Amino acid sequence: MAHIAKAKQVTILNTWIPNLQRLEKELEAAIVDRRAQVRIMLLHPNSMLVGLREAALDRSDGAGKTFVSTGIVECLETLARLHRRLAKRQANLKVRVFNSQASVSVYRADGRYLVSMFLHGQLAIDSPQFEIEGTHDTVLGEQIQRELDTLWDIGRDVDLGDWNRSIDMIRF
Repeated sequence: MAHIAKAKQVTILNTWIPNLQRLEKELEAAIVDRRAQVRIMLLHPNSMLVGLREAALDRSDGAGKTFVSTGIVECLETLARLHRRLAKRQANLKVRVFNSQASVSVYRADGRYLVSMFLHGQLAIDSPQFEIEGTHDTVLGEQIQRELDTLWDIGRDVDLGDWNRSIDMIRF
């Protein structure tokens, strides 16, 4: 969170972001105070890959809905709420959903990456993480940035003004 507090560019790639509520104020400050560009990529909540990640985690929300899909929906609701508060800075928050197997979870603040893997039985945020400094200074930094760019290109924009309708209209 400390890195987001100073960043001019933030990118998050994850199936969903279990700790998004904890980052909400920092993201808002980044956008409003520093005019940061924030890009967030989530798995499409109706993707067939939701079931695969669900099986890998071996969890459910207890109400018959999948744990993963519920998490994605909660993120979209949080991001829509943030979007409404941004007023003139709404264009600085871009959200896309993808329908592809993400290989890593990435939290990027400027040239610093926090990277984790999608392991069976645990969330990426609870898995071992490693930090990479520099987007083009290392081979690994370049590869992680290429993965972010690839998923961004695969993804489809979500209209946070009416994310439910937007999600329903997205076809891959």
